[in-house]
Amino acid sequence: MSRLPSGIGPPRAWSPALLLAGLASSMFGLARLAIAGFAPGGNLPTLALAAAAAGLAATLLTGRTPAARAGPQALRPQRPEQPPKAA
Repeated sequence: MSRLPSGIGPPRAWSPALLLAGLASSMFGLARLAIAGFAPGGNLPTLALAAAAAGLAATLLTGRTPAARAGPQALRPQRPEQPPKAA
């Protein structure tokens, strides 16, 4: 998830509500397209397309802090501590 691009702008107090509204709107628009098809009766489903576009825009505008860009680090196995050898 840290590799995903950040949202536009800084996060605000209303960001979770905007994210929820954007996801709900996107799901509604995409569900309508999946149920009715892209051109039911030969007409463009403008409400479904507008809902999906508005949901995508709202989701992008929620903003989030960019993750720290630390490169991938190798994990080293933990070795059990061994008692010192007697000489």
